[in-house]
Amino acid sequence: MRPLRHPALLLAALAPCSVAGTAAAQILDGGTTATTFASGDFFIGVQHEMGANLSDFDVARFFNKAHCDCDETVYVYVALTDSGFAKRAVVDRTGNIEFWVGSDCGNNDGLRTQRCSLLSAQTLAAFLNDGRITIATSARVLSTNTTVGGVVDGGTIGSFTPNPTCTTPGLESFNQTIFVITYSSQGSPQVLASRQILIDLTAPPDQNPDDIQLQPGNEALVISWPGVDSAIITDLLGYQVLCNRAGALQVFADNTFGAEFQTCSNNLPDGAGVAELNPKFICSPLLSPTTRSYRVKILQNGINYGVAVVAIDRSGNASAPFILYDKPIKTKSFYDVYRNDDPDHPGTATGGLCALGAGGSSRGALGGLGAALAIAALAIARRRRRR
Repeated sequence: MRPLRHPALLLAALAPCSVAGTAAAQILDGGTTATTFASGDFFIGVQHEMGANLSDFDVARFFNKAHCDCDETVYVYVALTDSGFAKRAVVDRTGNIEFWVGSDCGNNDGLRTQRCSLLSAQTLAAFLNDGRITIATSARVLSTNTTVGGVVDGGTIGSFTPNPTCTTPGLESFNQTIFVITYSSQGSPQVLASRQILIDLTAPPDQNPDDIQLQPGNEALVISWPGVDSAIITDLLGYQVLCNRAGALQVFADNTFGAEFQTCSNNLPDGAGVAELNPKFICSPLLSPTTRSYRVKILQNGINYGVAVVAIDRSGNASAPFILYDKPIKTKSFYDVYRNDDPDHPGTATGGLCALGAGGSSRGALGGLGAALAIAALAIARRRRRR
């Protein structure tokens, strides 16, 4: 095969080798070859603490109702990857680079401010010099859904309003999108990269109070429930039991059981307990999705306790607790039942061989015992005669 001697022929020969999704080359006015960025040239991370990117596993479980209610500060971290760094010297550095969150943020149809929020913007040259940027935002901003009918949660159509109620009516969860967008000197937007993050603000459904039962035991209470349909709630993590003493007091010391659900501590009022999902009132470890009862032990007999069970999803959202009340009672042994079965005369036997005598006196008891022995002797004698 003859070598290609002309550059034009060489470029023509290499053109079919280009692959979709890779950077394209163009000739600038000065004759310099420029390369455009591809999505793989950017890393988009999410940080709860500045400088520490959450893993994909943690990001998928971070954006829950508790973090939204607390309006936790989070950081969006965007950096060039190795391939992006390699292109810094040969890309067109004119124009700006912007970082948005929302839905369809690259569409320049005039509705972007309804669907999206601008997190930060700077010249492309400045970003390329640094190679990275850390942008402070909040869980409430990132938890704002604008994908359903183009309407911002709780806000006014025409502007992006951070989710004021931290709810997504009608949705169990949704995918939020972070965009990296560049603008050419002509002002046309181009999406360079994007990343989706799962937002789950919806707790498992509340259980029917009529289906929950609480039974007393010796120094214990046993709560049972029918469970949540795992075919409907596919991200069910399990269950956890909460309890109080005398309606308001904490039963176990702090950190006896770890909380598997999350509550915004800033929103807990003074005296918050089981009803407010205060983690201090947890009375069980995490129970599996198939568990249907739990025995709360080491309680005091005769004291009123409140007990509730909540379902927890993998994002740390918990269903609303329904509290049942009862008192642990001492379990009677056979001897207790025998000796105390007459509440009007506690401690007096009312049946059996020891009570055959009149009045329960020692003479009556001995007489009753003697009669019983005589009957037994007579029965043995009859058996011998039959032989």
